[in-house]
Amino acid sequence: MKPLIVPFDSSQFPPVKFSRTVTRAISCLFAVSVGLGLVGNPLSAQIHQTSTFSPLNLDSQLLPFEVSVRPYTNIPRESLPTLHSFAKAEYDGKWILVGGRTNGLHGFTGRPATNFPVAFQNRNVWVIDPANGTTWHRSLENSGLDPNAVAGLTSANNQFTQVGNTLYMVGGYGAKADGAVDTLDTLAAIDLPALIDWTQGGNDRHHQRRPPRK
Repeated sequence: MKPLIVPFDSSQFPPVKFSRTVTRAISCLFAVSVGLGLVGNPLSAQIHQTSTFSPLNLDSQLLPFEVSVRPYTNIPRESLPTLHSFAKAEYDGKWILVGGRTNGLHGFTGRPATNFPVAFQNRNVWVIDPANGTTWHRSLENSGLDPNAVAGLTSANNQFTQVGNTLYMVGGYGAKADGAVDTLDTLAAIDLPALIDWTQGGNDRHHQRRPPRK
């Protein structure tokens, strides 16, 4: 099956170019807004913000671009998780999904526990074999890890990268061990072969691709 190509028509979005004067003006306006407390907290801005800003450069040579989508029709939908904002890795032809959330768009009430309900925080490790349509998942609640470690592995929008056979996860947003919903200060290095072996050896649900209907 050939990949589906979705073209992007840049003519509908003419390139926007900012002069150096306009860019500096925008940067100064933002800096003043931060200092006056119009954007964020002024105290945290002094601690975490820089005194200068990078110029905005929109390279029109990058347009138009294309998005390539390749569907995997051999994986039953009912055997796949409804996840977003998770960490991912690939090993031995299998996909590994850790953390993230199982619901859709979060709320905007100003109450973190209401916007990000703990019930929708993904606590399962998922392993997907796209070649034969088989999936496995196992709950981290039964992993023997302490609550702080589980919290670090179930956050959403964490920073992650794969180096060889190791998946590194940093931070993210979610419920801490004490139940407070906040940005996490955790770092995890996960051995992917061991994680796959643990997930496949669990007693939780295991899905096998069904034969096509005649």
